[in-house]
Amino acid sequence: MRWQRVAQAVIAVLVIGFIGVLVTTLRQERVVTPQQPPPERLVPNSTSETHGKVGTQITDPSGRDRFGLTAEGSHIVLPDGRQRMTKNVTMRINHPDRPIVVNADELELLMKEAATPAEATFKGNVNLAGSGGLTVKADEATFAESTGVITIPGAVRFSKGRMNGSGIGATYDQNREVLWILSQAKINVTPDKGGAGGLDAVATKAGLARAEHYIVLDGAARIVGDGRTTEANIVTIRLTPDDERVQLLELRGNSRITGGTGGPQSMAARDIDLTYGPDGKTLQSAKLIEGAVLQLPGPSAAAAGKRI
Repeated sequence: MRWQRVAQAVIAVLVIGFIGVLVTTLRQERVVTPQQPPPERLVPNSTSETHGKVGTQITDPSGRDRFGLTAEGSHIVLPDGRQRMTKNVTMRINHPDRPIVVNADELELLMKEAATPAEATFKGNVNLAGSGGLTVKADEATFAESTGVITIPGAVRFSKGRMNGSGIGATYDQNREVLWILSQAKINVTPDKGGAGGLDAVATKAGLARAEHYIVLDGAARIVGDGRTTEANIVTIRLTPDDERVQLLELRGNSRITGGTGGPQSMAARDIDLTYGPDGKTLQSAKLIEGAVLQLPGPSAAAAGKRI
């Protein structure tokens, strides 16, 4: 019948149209959007890289916070397990009594068990801030977790209160709070508010013990201050608890003191001990051991006094 043929034709057209739409849709679905290539790695063989501000807190096996780390550049993990952090790196090395904070341009970590740093090497604009106001600046420094010691291989500068200094090579023992300048040590102390107490000192090596309140000048030690020159193989300066005044000056080996006012013009011996009053300036007693020579002031600048 004619209407049946018309119906069949309409159905055929609809089927063909549906097949056309389906084929077009499938073709559209098969179009693959090009993928963006992964960002180029800073270290080609790194196992992972994270870019942008990062931070982490590391605890020891007891759960106590041991290290805090932040950086604003990259965190790169190398195939041998070392980790590298860059840009405005800050590492806080916690200690029950004397934490320190180290800032640098770059940090490289060698890890050990329990995800704890075994060694940390800082490079570029290294700044160490210890307890008691001590700051140390260098180009490179390495912290060993097993000893608690930071080793500085090159030029170093330090400051604490009125005192500042420099040298070549240094170590800082976090457990004992002792800084040692290993070569070409120089120390300057600016005068106090009354204009006294300033000095310049040089020695082969110098040690600053903050917790035990003393300074050691080791090797060809020489101190110039308040018109007086003090020389010996080794000089130990024992300070008051606030590190502001001298309590005792110990000279060992080829000891000599010249100049100054209000006391002997000079004294020399193998060893000399000088004890000062509460003001850190008034000499209370002097002890000269072996080969002692004491030159007393005369009645006038032109006349020498007794020599003992």
